[in-house]
Amino acid sequence: MLEITCSGTPYEIGFRHGSQAKTLVHGSVEFYIQYFRKNSQMSWAAAEDAASKFHPFLERHVPHLVEEMQANGAGLSYAAVLALNARTEISMGMMDDGCTSLAWKTDMFSVAGQNWDWDVPQKARLVLLHIKPAPDGSTQRPRASLVTEAGLLCKSGINSAGVGVFINAIKARGVRFDALPLHVAFRVVLDSESRVKAVARLRALALGTSGHILVADRTGGTSLEFTHLGVRQLDMADGRLAHTNHFLVAHEPPVADAVIFPDSLARMARISELLARANAKQAGGGVACCERMLQDEEGFPTAINRKRSPVRDSETLFSIVADLEAGMAYVKLGRPSEPDGHWVLKPAELRRQALGFDSPSVDAGGHARRQRRADAVNVSAGNGVAELGGEDVVGQRKGLVGDEAEAAVLVGEDGEGGDGAAVGVDLRVQGALVKDGERVRTQLVADDAPAGAELGDRLGDEPPGEDDEHLGCARVDVQLADGAALRSKRGVRMHRGRNKRTRKLDGRDAGAGADHGGKGLAVRDGLVVVLAQIKDKVLVVGQDAVALDKTVRREFS
Repeated sequence: MLEITCSGTPYEIGFRHGSQAKTLVHGSVEFYIQYFRKNSQMSWAAAEDAASKFHPFLERHVPHLVEEMQANGAGLSYAAVLALNARTEISMGMMDDGCTSLAWKTDMFSVAGQNWDWDVPQKARLVLLHIKPAPDGSTQRPRASLVTEAGLLCKSGINSAGVGVFINAIKARGVRFDALPLHVAFRVVLDSESRVKAVARLRALALGTSGHILVADRTGGTSLEFTHLGVRQLDMADGRLAHTNHFLVAHEPPVADAVIFPDSLARMARISELLARANAKQAGGGVACCERMLQDEEGFPTAINRKRSPVRDSETLFSIVADLEAGMAYVKLGRPSEPDGHWVLKPAELRRQALGFDSPSVDAGGHARRQRRADAVNVSAGNGVAELGGEDVVGQRKGLVGDEAEAAVLVGEDGEGGDGAAVGVDLRVQGALVKDGERVRTQLVADDAPAGAELGDRLGDEPPGEDDEHLGCARVDVQLADGAALRSKRGVRMHRGRNKRTRKLDGRDAGAGADHGGKGLAVRDGLVVVLAQIKDKVLVVGQDAVALDKTVRREFS
């Protein structure tokens, strides 16, 4: 699953999503062109026209999300992306998926989660987005980590305030355009600072069609069943909530042509049974219990843990369980009993953009550009290779891992500075260090722009000499797994492209000591601090905020 960090203004967040997942977004459009044609006898032009009716309401109430849906990064029209995000409403209750959601609150924990079931081809177009909004006037929206189909604002996720959103489609006829499309509403939840505020916001704005949204935080969960005519709220019973794909309560006025799928009734009965039997003291606590429930196969293949069948193409494409006390969520791609990958979401630990780069721009050839002082870094789209000064920068001992276009990585050449480390060219996107065949996540913390140099001057023990080129690295602390703390005595300074007064941290194993003068490798199982030399530039790379000196953490978090 493609993982993208999107930070900045709403437009920049949308541009990043679109440019990094361009191929996948186009794939989503093509999928729904065919889906609408097959299931609703609707052309894509008609879908765009219908979706456009939501625009006045969205512009008035969530203008930042309208900005995010501008599709320049993906090379699409705003109308196309709006149609993706209103896909449920514009076909009047389009649904062939089956999802199961739950929430559970005890004195020891608050957890919530779901399986998302949909047509198998869309599994390859799921993306994991880390959203880091810039302040918008006096408003600072929470950071969020979420899973969604490429091109859609949100499905399920959690924000830095510990608010989670989980969803169930419900098929019923009827649509209104003075309300939120479902996938816009999901992001509205993650823009909220608490469950109570999210619920109030959703009730005030309403939904354009039928659906269920589970909003949860450390205080518990709330189920909201929407129709285009109103909303009914379901609160926890004995600290538990569950939902599948049909209305659980009567709605007034009633909704015409509400469809109840037999397997939705069966899944609701089964998840309710599992929740009622769940013991809060079971091994692993609430998260492990919920993960086991979402792996349940009673009624296979149309079970909670759904499997593709000759009759239906739908399957569980991802599973998510959130520990709302800890502000974390655990994602499995594919059926949770046989996942294709695992991710841990910690939105509260997402860093804002570090110092030193201008906003992205794109040349006529579609290549993203960054300026590093006098040198232009031209990043080739999609191939994960960055060009520095017109020459490929190729690691001698390290592999490179990158997303696409602006997310490509530089790999340091082997030389005086050691083995080299991969560094994200775009500070909003995590790069990766490949060490002994293992992919280690890294985050760029300081760079060589003047702002970085000023930071280094403030944090270094000594100011640079008159003939020194100070390229802006900071003093750092690293906490090894055995509790031993080490500090580099000085920031790294440069003298005509060569190291001067350099101290490096070396931790090959979690419990190992440091070899001052070592090669600046990452701590394998613990917190990562890397001093990397890339040609004549020196960068500081860190994984977790707690791995850095308090002063550095304050500057970059």
